[in-house]
Amino acid sequence: KVLAYNKGVTQVLNLKGVTEQSVNGVYLLDDNMVDGGVAINQSSSNVIVGWQLADKLQVFSGDTLLLISPSNIEQALTQLSLPLSRKVTITGVFSSKNNEYDDGYIFCSLKDAQYLFGYKNNFQGYDIKLDNIDNSNRIKKVLQTQLDKNNFSVNTWYDYHQELYAVMQVERWT
Repeated sequence: KVLAYNKGVTQVLNLKGVTEQSVNGVYLLDDNMVDGGVAINQSSSNVIVGWQLADKLQVFSGDTLLLISPSNIEQALTQLSLPLSRKVTITGVFSSKNNEYDDGYIFCSLKDAQYLFGYKNNFQGYDIKLDNIDNSNRIKKVLQTQLDKNNFSVNTWYDYHQELYAVMQVERWT
């Protein structure tokens, strides 16, 4: 999570650092743009925001935001230094038709995310898109057997959104 600041408005949001390939290969953002376009690369500080978030922050393509990392805020306060931050340009606004993503996600280059989170050349995880969602539990089990459980956790979209599925199940019954 990071803080996004624009003209007196501050929002806490989820930041996803992505590569040029994953922008469309995993997240399909190019197909879901409602303003601007996808222009995320490792040599520029560009971002793509969800349309509900863009509305809250009162921004459009071409506007700038200040992203502030909470990862070293405690250190910044105790040592009277500035937290890690980056001024970014919004190149596009997307609509995924998923309120959680449209309201709370911003996509940037992997390089910018690594800087803001203090990861240097490391990263926190992988997102994998499957051709068939019905294979997700089987793939999860395979990955769990292949990866060291002390260093890796494997989760599906369902694992992260169990409450949503529960609500959908109740709606089916009514």
